[in-house]
Amino acid sequence: MREPLLGNDAARSLKAGKIIRNEAEKQTIAEAKEVSLGEHNWKILKRGLKRIVEVLKRRSRKAVRLLFALANLKAEPTGALSVAAVLTS
Repeated sequence: MREPLLGNDAARSLKAGKIIRNEAEKQTIAEAKEVSLGEHNWKILKRGLKRIVEVLKRRSRKAVRLLFALANLKAEPTGALSVAAVLTS
């Protein structure tokens, strides 16, 4: 799984072993990821994940540019999170 670093409630929750909510609205360019981790999702995630890649905003921007330059894909930052995660790892 991948998640913007500025909206990393799932990553922090996985590390803590319990739901950790973001205190303020997420300030991320990956707007579609501006949702909070819920109880139902948490039950599934905590069983099936070992790690969540936290992506910096600059990596998301780079991934958007890379997708456009190499494949002429016009992706918004949330759609480019997987590529940004690869650039991060």
